[in-house]
Amino acid sequence: MRYRTLIVAVALTAASLTSANPAGATTGETVAIGLRPGVSAAATVAALDADPAVRVLASDTNDQLGAVTVTVTGDAFRALAGDPGVDYVEPVPVARVDRTPNDPLQSQQWGNRVIGSPAAWDVTTGSADVTVAVVDTGVTAVSELAGRVLPGYDFVNDDADPTDDHGHGTMSASLIAAAGDDGAGLAGLCWTCRILPVKVLDAGGSGGHDDIAQGIVYAVDHGADVINLSLGGPASSQILSDAVTYATDRGVLVVASAGNDGVTTPSYPAAYPTAVAVAGSTETDTRQEWSNHGSDWVDVAAPGVNVAQGRDGGRYWFTGTSSAAPMVSGVAALGLSARPGTTAAQLRSAIETTAVPVGSWVADGRVDAAKTVSTLLAIDAPPPAVGWSSPAASTTPRRGKISVVAAATGATRVELLRAGRVVGVDTAAPWTFTFDSAGLNGSHTLTLRATGPAGDTRTANRTIVLDNTAPKISKVRVSRSGSTVTITPSVRDDSGIQQVKAVVTAGAKKVTLTASKSPWALKWKPGTRKATTPVTITVTDRAGNTTTHKIKIKP
Repeated sequence: MRYRTLIVAVALTAASLTSANPAGATTGETVAIGLRPGVSAAATVAALDADPAVRVLASDTNDQLGAVTVTVTGDAFRALAGDPGVDYVEPVPVARVDRTPNDPLQSQQWGNRVIGSPAAWDVTTGSADVTVAVVDTGVTAVSELAGRVLPGYDFVNDDADPTDDHGHGTMSASLIAAAGDDGAGLAGLCWTCRILPVKVLDAGGSGGHDDIAQGIVYAVDHGADVINLSLGGPASSQILSDAVTYATDRGVLVVASAGNDGVTTPSYPAAYPTAVAVAGSTETDTRQEWSNHGSDWVDVAAPGVNVAQGRDGGRYWFTGTSSAAPMVSGVAALGLSARPGTTAAQLRSAIETTAVPVGSWVADGRVDAAKTVSTLLAIDAPPPAVGWSSPAASTTPRRGKISVVAAATGATRVELLRAGRVVGVDTAAPWTFTFDSAGLNGSHTLTLRATGPAGDTRTANRTIVLDNTAPKISKVRVSRSGSTVTITPSVRDDSGIQQVKAVVTAGAKKVTLTASKSPWALKWKPGTRKATTPVTITVTDRAGNTTTHKIKIKP
């Protein structure tokens, strides 16, 4: 343990934020609409607003990007599905700076910044359902911990008053749970979690393994989720080892400081395999020179110089692995807050596997709060699955508006993409889209992208053949043989001709002639008709595109 008085002079300016929407105003979702060349943004917005199920609250055009953003109530995605002038529709995500609390000393708490606490606070700032036991010199309910210090026990004096008579335990607790964003003092890791004070060290900062072991068991039996042990020494004992095992066997994570002698000699209880051993790191992720180390027994590192609140209410620089361990315990508490029900094994794995590599002086690296939280959230949600229900895989060309149906499970959102651009979004089953293929020809790959609740994605591709070009009729040859007139159009289409049809208007009578294979000869018997006869020829390709051509047959 090392600490010294912290003297600060901070000017804090508080700014209030006023909503841009007046009281009672209706809010909506903001979406971006990509427009195809030549399409009017104003016309598209007007058409959207004309939909009785949609109300446009505001719009803003970006001519350079060929897009318009609109704020709407109602389902703009369905309203614009299949609109030939719309290239894509997508929600407008909101980007914001990572949450920074307004505590005056936060700017000096470089440890919070280094381990990614602001990004973790964007997800959770803690939970009153999470309890961290500080097994130490006791804890005094100073201002940063007010209302969140539970009744505990003093194993040094054998009474129910675990008030801190040294200062070390209170500083450890404040790193874990000092109230954040309250305009005063400092910000701990888990702003709303509770502290269980267990006094096992005396006023001089020393205590026997028997009292420490009893304190660990007490913490487990009184609901601790995490136990912080900012204490230790080179000697091991069976009673202390058994107490740490007692905790981990019952699903409690034990975090312990590695010691401050600058050596590789193991320190206990940190060196017990069931505990998470924590070394002290610098602002640049190097080892603090005084920190014990060794990748064979030290698991992770954490900032070893932090601002803490002492038992007298003052703020101090708290230095040592005794300061680093509470940073890890605080990260663990945030992880449990984000994902209730996390096991101790899952929590430890998340802390260790997401640690940032810092060198061979620790096994895993420097702890990362944001990555720990996101990894734990991902455990809750199995990855989504997505596949194609329709259209079926086929080489038959398609045209115009194409109905797409996805088969997805475990998804909160499914998108349809072409050429990397989102052309449709659905947020609930049945996952349906209308893809407007106007102007597209040849083979194109469409992608369905499903996003799960943890943000992970899965995709499924389908290649379809598009033909939005009508067949061509270059000329029509008319020949006679006896009483039969043969009409033979010369036709061409890249995807193939499906049918050639001719409608012969002979006075009040119409005769329909069809041919389904080359040479597309249409035979008509005019009988005794002597008048000029109009004929409309319609050619249909395999995708359903048609071309008509009119001729007149003279007698």
